[in-house]
Amino acid sequence: MPTVPILRSVPTDGVAVGGKGGMTMRTLWIVMCVVCLSVPVEAKLKKGPWPSDPELAKVEQEIEEKYKPCDKHKNPMVRSDCQAKVRHPFYADGRVRGTGNYVDLHYVDLPTPELQEKLKELRALKEQARPKSDAEYDREPGELSEEKIVAEIRLIQVELGKREMFKYKKNLDFLEGRPSTP
Repeated sequence: MPTVPILRSVPTDGVAVGGKGGMTMRTLWIVMCVVCLSVPVEAKLKKGPWPSDPELAKVEQEIEEKYKPCDKHKNPMVRSDCQAKVRHPFYADGRVRGTGNYVDLHYVDLPTPELQEKLKELRALKEQARPKSDAEYDREPGELSEEKIVAEIRLIQVELGKREMFKYKKNLDFLEGRPSTP
Protein backbone atom coordinates (compact mmCIF):
# COMPACT_ATOMS: atom_id res chain seq x y z
CA MET A 1 0.00 0.00 0.00
CA PRO A 2 1.44 3.39 -1.01
CA THR A 3 2.21 5.87 1.71
CA VAL A 4 1.05 9.47 1.52
CA PRO A 5 3.32 12.08 3.06
CA ILE A 6 1.63 14.21 5.68
CA LEU A 7 1.66 17.91 4.87
CA ARG A 8 3.10 20.11 7.56
CA SER A 9 0.74 22.61 9.06
CA VAL A 10 1.98 26.17 8.79
CA PRO A 11 1.23 28.44 11.74
CA THR A 12 0.02 31.93 10.87
CA ASP A 13 0.64 33.62 14.21
CA GLY A 14 3.39 36.05 13.19
CA VAL A 15 5.62 33.59 11.38
CA ALA A 16 7.95 35.09 8.78
CA VAL A 17 6.43 35.41 5.33
CA GLY A 18 9.59 34.94 3.32
CA GLY A 19 11.34 32.42 5.52
CA LYS A 20 13.92 33.29 8.16
CA GLY A 21 14.63 36.97 8.58
CA GLY A 22 11.67 38.02 6.45
CA MET A 23 8.90 40.42 7.32
CA THR A 24 6.37 38.95 9.75
CA MET A 25 2.68 38.97 8.97
CA ARG A 26 2.09 41.33 11.86
CA THR A 27 4.64 43.83 10.54
CA LEU A 28 3.20 43.55 7.06
CA TRP A 29 -0.29 44.22 8.42
CA ILE A 30 0.92 47.31 10.31
CA VAL A 31 2.68 48.67 7.21
CA MET A 32 -0.47 48.20 5.12
CA CYS A 33 -2.59 50.03 7.72
CA VAL A 34 -0.17 52.96 7.88
CA VAL A 35 -0.12 53.27 4.07
CA CYS A 36 -3.92 53.18 3.86
CA LEU A 37 -4.33 55.77 6.60
CA SER A 38 -1.75 58.17 5.19
CA VAL A 39 -3.82 59.00 2.08
CA PRO A 40 -6.53 60.97 3.96
CA VAL A 41 -3.85 62.70 6.03
CA GLU A 42 -2.17 64.00 2.87
CA ALA A 43 -5.51 65.39 1.72
CA LYS A 44 -6.06 67.11 5.08
CA LEU A 45 -2.65 68.80 4.90
CA LYS A 46 -3.70 70.73 1.80
CA LYS A 47 -5.93 73.65 2.65
CA GLY A 48 -8.36 75.58 0.48
CA PRO A 49 -9.29 77.67 -1.36
CA TRP A 50 -9.16 75.12 -4.11
CA PRO A 51 -8.37 76.20 -7.66
CA SER A 52 -11.40 76.54 -9.88
CA ASP A 53 -12.24 77.46 -13.45
CA PRO A 54 -15.41 79.54 -14.00
CA GLU A 55 -15.72 78.29 -17.58
CA LEU A 56 -15.61 74.68 -16.35
CA ALA A 57 -18.28 75.53 -13.76
CA LYS A 58 -20.62 76.74 -16.52
CA VAL A 59 -20.02 73.61 -18.57
CA GLU A 60 -20.60 71.31 -15.58
CA GLN A 61 -23.85 73.11 -14.70
CA GLU A 62 -24.98 72.79 -18.30
CA ILE A 63 -24.21 69.06 -18.24
CA GLU A 64 -26.14 68.66 -14.98
CA GLU A 65 -29.15 70.40 -16.52
CA LYS A 66 -29.06 68.06 -19.49
CA TYR A 67 -28.75 65.04 -17.16
CA LYS A 68 -32.24 65.64 -15.71
CA PRO A 69 -34.14 63.74 -18.44
CA CYS A 70 -31.78 60.80 -17.88
CA ASP A 71 -32.82 60.53 -14.22
CA LYS A 72 -36.27 59.26 -15.21
CA HIS A 73 -34.75 55.93 -16.31
CA LYS A 74 -34.99 53.27 -13.60
CA ASN A 75 -32.43 50.95 -15.16
CA PRO A 76 -28.91 52.07 -14.12
CA MET A 77 -27.36 50.97 -17.43
CA VAL A 78 -29.89 52.92 -19.50
CA ARG A 79 -29.37 55.96 -17.24
CA SER A 80 -25.59 55.63 -17.61
CA ASP A 81 -25.86 55.37 -21.41
CA CYS A 82 -28.11 58.44 -21.49
CA GLN A 83 -25.62 60.42 -19.39
CA ALA A 84 -22.75 59.31 -21.63
CA LYS A 85 -24.66 60.59 -24.67
CA VAL A 86 -25.18 63.92 -22.90
CA ARG A 87 -21.48 64.20 -21.92
CA HIS A 88 -20.04 63.19 -25.29
CA PRO A 89 -20.52 66.51 -27.17
CA PHE A 90 -18.94 68.44 -24.30
CA TYR A 91 -15.88 66.19 -24.28
CA ALA A 92 -15.67 66.09 -28.09
CA ASP A 93 -15.78 69.90 -28.33
CA GLY A 94 -12.94 70.22 -25.79
CA ARG A 95 -15.02 72.06 -23.23
CA VAL A 96 -14.10 69.77 -20.31
CA ARG A 97 -10.68 70.18 -18.70
CA GLY A 98 -8.30 67.26 -18.44
CA THR A 99 -9.17 65.83 -21.85
CA GLY A 100 -7.12 65.59 -25.02
CA ASN A 101 -9.57 67.74 -26.95
CA TYR A 102 -9.31 70.50 -24.33
CA VAL A 103 -5.52 70.46 -24.59
CA ASP A 104 -5.71 70.48 -28.41
CA LEU A 105 -8.07 73.45 -28.33
CA HIS A 106 -6.29 75.56 -25.70
CA TYR A 107 -2.61 74.63 -25.63
CA VAL A 108 -1.37 73.02 -28.86
CA ASP A 109 -1.39 76.25 -30.90
CA LEU A 110 0.82 78.04 -28.36
CA PRO A 111 4.51 78.51 -29.19
CA THR A 112 6.89 76.22 -27.31
CA PRO A 113 8.16 78.78 -24.73
CA GLU A 114 4.59 79.77 -23.86
CA LEU A 115 3.58 76.12 -23.63
CA GLN A 116 6.46 75.44 -21.25
CA GLU A 117 5.33 78.40 -19.15
CA LYS A 118 1.77 76.99 -19.06
CA LEU A 119 3.25 73.66 -17.97
CA LYS A 120 4.96 75.38 -15.02
CA GLU A 121 1.69 77.11 -14.10
CA LEU A 122 -0.20 73.81 -14.20
CA ARG A 123 2.42 72.13 -12.01
CA ALA A 124 2.03 74.91 -9.43
CA LEU A 125 -1.76 74.59 -9.70
CA LYS A 126 -1.49 70.84 -9.12
CA GLU A 127 0.14 71.47 -5.75
CA GLN A 128 -2.87 73.54 -4.67
CA ALA A 129 -5.54 71.14 -5.95
CA ARG A 130 -7.33 68.55 -3.84
CA PRO A 131 -6.76 64.89 -4.58
CA LYS A 132 -9.67 63.17 -6.33
CA SER A 133 -10.41 60.95 -3.34
CA ASP A 134 -10.83 63.99 -1.09
CA ALA A 135 -12.96 65.98 -3.54
CA GLU A 136 -15.22 63.11 -4.52
CA TYR A 137 -18.30 64.05 -2.49
CA ASP A 138 -18.08 67.74 -1.65
CA ARG A 139 -16.58 69.08 -4.87
CA GLU A 140 -17.89 72.44 -6.07
CA PRO A 141 -18.76 72.96 -9.76
CA GLY A 142 -15.70 74.19 -11.61
CA GLU A 143 -13.26 73.01 -8.97
CA LEU A 144 -10.12 71.57 -10.57
CA SER A 145 -9.14 68.21 -9.19
CA GLU A 146 -5.55 67.06 -9.06
CA GLU A 147 -6.50 64.26 -11.46
CA LYS A 148 -7.63 66.64 -14.24
CA ILE A 149 -4.60 68.88 -13.85
CA VAL A 150 -2.25 65.88 -13.99
CA ALA A 151 -3.99 64.71 -17.18
CA GLU A 152 -3.44 68.13 -18.77
CA ILE A 153 0.21 68.13 -17.67
CA ARG A 154 0.71 64.70 -19.22
CA LEU A 155 -0.87 65.72 -22.51
CA ILE A 156 1.19 68.92 -22.69
CA GLN A 157 4.34 66.91 -22.02
CA VAL A 158 3.40 64.61 -24.91
CA GLU A 159 2.96 67.65 -27.16
CA LEU A 160 6.34 69.06 -26.11
CA GLY A 161 7.90 65.65 -26.77
CA LYS A 162 6.43 65.61 -30.28
CA ARG A 163 7.89 69.05 -30.92
CA GLU A 164 11.34 67.93 -29.73
CA MET A 165 11.15 64.85 -31.93
CA PHE A 166 10.20 67.00 -34.91
CA LYS A 167 13.23 69.27 -34.27
CA TYR A 168 15.47 66.20 -33.99
CA LYS A 169 14.19 64.74 -37.27
CA LYS A 170 14.57 68.11 -39.00
CA ASN A 171 18.19 68.39 -37.77
CA LEU A 172 18.90 64.80 -38.78
CA ASP A 173 17.52 65.45 -42.27
CA PHE A 174 19.67 68.57 -42.57
CA LEU A 175 22.80 66.72 -41.47
CA GLU A 176 22.17 63.90 -43.91
CA GLY A 177 21.43 66.33 -46.77
CA ARG A 178 17.78 65.28 -47.26
CA PRO A 179 14.85 67.65 -47.63
CA SER A 180 13.24 68.38 -44.26
CA THR A 181 10.48 66.23 -42.80
CA PRO A 182 7.02 67.81 -43.10
